[in-house]
Formats: sequence, C-alpha cells, structure tokens
Amino acid sequence: MAMITDSDIKALITPEIQQEVIDDIVHESVVLKHFTRLPNMTSSQREIRIADTLPLVYWVEGNTGFKKTTNLEWANKRIVAQELATIIPTAIKGISKNR
Repeated sequence: MAMITDSDIKALITPEIQQEVIDDIVHESVVLKHFTRLPNMTSSQREIRIADTLPLVYWVEGNTGFKKTTNLEWANKRIVAQELATIIPTAIKGISKNR
C-alpha cells in the first residue's frame, strides 16, 4: 500500500475547504464552545497565571448571613503549543471537484 503524502492531500483539498472545515469544527463542536480562547501565541510556549488550588466554599448558616473566607493560590503554568492532527479516511469519489 502506497504512503499518502502531504502533496497528495493538498491536491485534493483547497485552502478554502481547509478553512471551511476548521470553521465548522469550531462552530459545531459542543466542547469548543465551552472553552476560553487564548490570545494567539507568538512562540510555541506561553506562561499564564492560573488558579493552582480550588477555593473552598461553605454554606451560609442561620439568619446572620455570615460568610466564611477562603484561600486561593495562583501559579505560573506553561502552555506548550503542539501540532494536533487526525486522519479522516475518505473515498476519492466522495470529494466533489466543484467545491
């Protein structure tokens, strides 16, 4: 079985179709709708401050409405951008040449 190369794929899928696939994934994905989009990264790594521990919560008791305080710790965490990929097997006859 012959290996499929990038040039084989690029001949079948135009940049417009590539962008349409990406846009559809972002628009239709149930998971991606709930994520926060970070600013575009200018390098492959970025440090951000995030909560390192979850705060404790307490029930408000009685008529006093007394609320307890809690601690929240912050930490510098590193985000490392890496390639994300998948292979979608598709029959050649299933790709429209008019798109």
